[in-house]
Amino acid sequence: MQPINSTRPVRHLTWEELLDTVRRGTPMTGPAHLLGLELSGWPGAWHVRVEPFSGTMAVLVAEVDEHGLRQLGWLDRTQRIRWVATDLGTVAIALAKVGVQLRLGYCLTLAQRAVDGYHRAEFTPPSDRAGLSERYRQIQADIGATSHGSALERLIELDSANALAAAELNVAGLPWDTGRHREVLTGLLGESSQADLYPRLTELDEQVAECFGGARFRWRTELPDAFDGEGVEVHGSRICDIEHLEHPAVPLLTRWRHLDALAHQFGYDWAKRWTVADRWFPVFYPAGTSTGRWTAEGGGLQLPRSLRCCVRARPGRRLLIADVSQLEPRILAHMAGDSGLLDFAEHDDPYEGLGRRFGMDRATAKTALLAALYGRRSGASRQAMNLLMRSCRAAMELLAEAEERARHGAAVRTELARTLPRPEQSTWSAIETSAARRTAEERLLVARFGRRGRAFPVQGTAAEVCCAALAALRTLLRGEDAGVVAFLHDEFVVEVAEDAVGEIEPLLRHAVLVGLARVVGQDAGSLPVSVHSGMDWERSKS
Repeated sequence: MQPINSTRPVRHLTWEELLDTVRRGTPMTGPAHLLGLELSGWPGAWHVRVEPFSGTMAVLVAEVDEHGLRQLGWLDRTQRIRWVATDLGTVAIALAKVGVQLRLGYCLTLAQRAVDGYHRAEFTPPSDRAGLSERYRQIQADIGATSHGSALERLIELDSANALAAAELNVAGLPWDTGRHREVLTGLLGESSQADLYPRLTELDEQVAECFGGARFRWRTELPDAFDGEGVEVHGSRICDIEHLEHPAVPLLTRWRHLDALAHQFGYDWAKRWTVADRWFPVFYPAGTSTGRWTAEGGGLQLPRSLRCCVRARPGRRLLIADVSQLEPRILAHMAGDSGLLDFAEHDDPYEGLGRRFGMDRATAKTALLAALYGRRSGASRQAMNLLMRSCRAAMELLAEAEERARHGAAVRTELARTLPRPEQSTWSAIETSAARRTAEERLLVARFGRRGRAFPVQGTAAEVCCAALAALRTLLRGEDAGVVAFLHDEFVVEVAEDAVGEIEPLLRHAVLVGLARVVGQDAGSLPVSVHSGMDWERSKS
């Protein structure tokens, strides 16, 4: 992107004058008015720049303390403003810390990432040599020059809404039962002491070593070396590489690896870093993957089931857990408009429904449908695969077209035009080599990327539907005695007042319908949503 150079006058005002100028220059109803927003400084002494996008109005600058900064919340509630920022998440975190939650935003960094991704180019951060309004207009021009302008606009709006949601989650954290966490660790890993934090892990380590004649190895990475001394060939250090072996060390190693992961990923050291005063503070990042799914630090997306009981609502409140099961097969049905799948996608367990139609058990039908989605081959499901090809032709053709495009180096996109990145150079070179001249390794690289492209539109669109549902839920809960405390791909965790559970539960279901309609279309139909409530996350799902 080439920045548009411009110079605009700067007006230094008092904070009250800045607020009044913005209030008089923005509407209370109708379309949102664009305003650039930049914060700098530190808590207690903020430097605020507000940049109007219309005409040649001056950039407004003021100094404000933390108390005054909260007045931005009043301005946001009373006026129709979409705040434009270079890094919307950082701005939203600073405001969330003083209790301000912006309604609408536009993140220039996420917008540029989406546009660069559309062109399958390396991400180039927005230049700071031009003002926010100039950078915004340049991005708008770049979007307008594409063939998917409307979809990209919706994608950027969605990513920006998720940036606001993620910032608020990062600041608020989740309710966490510290005592229960210690009880679970003690029950699974033994009573800790200064000499040994995890005595049961130590016991298992000794028992595994005894199975190898007392020899010790790094059980995470050196399983082939350990079994080599037993005359057993092992090709990797994953549990799946040894689970077929009839060896006394296998069940012990399986248990050791499970407990080792728990201790190192969610043990006492983890708790010291990520939990404070009965709150857990993971850090969420919206659109952190190529498909648009979120990523997280601090275990935000990987909390094991054994510890979900530690996420516990505060007194007088309950947790509502909503999730959409078998999401990707359902999204495939909606994207393809496949009548052979839609009935099951909207009203039934799709695997069970397909099994009944094909006269086979649910597990076989599930294997076949997932194999079709991800381009896998399974002899056990060959009959079901053939039935799928005949009965769900539209869905199978959508997948096959995406795979073929990826294998030939063409762009593969989601419903909102998020685009599969170009493969690494070795794969790209293999794609550009004629099929007749490819080596066996090159054929493997092309086939692997083709399978990735096959699933990408469905995976990415499923992520978009859930992210749109989160954005809708955030809006629906505004003003309610409830708030989202976690978002895990297709699962939503909401803390709500006990007496408001009955009012909030329908909002969760409605948010998913809104998300589906915003991404796939108003006539997309529905998705089944299961909603459970309880004092903690574990019992909410039981």
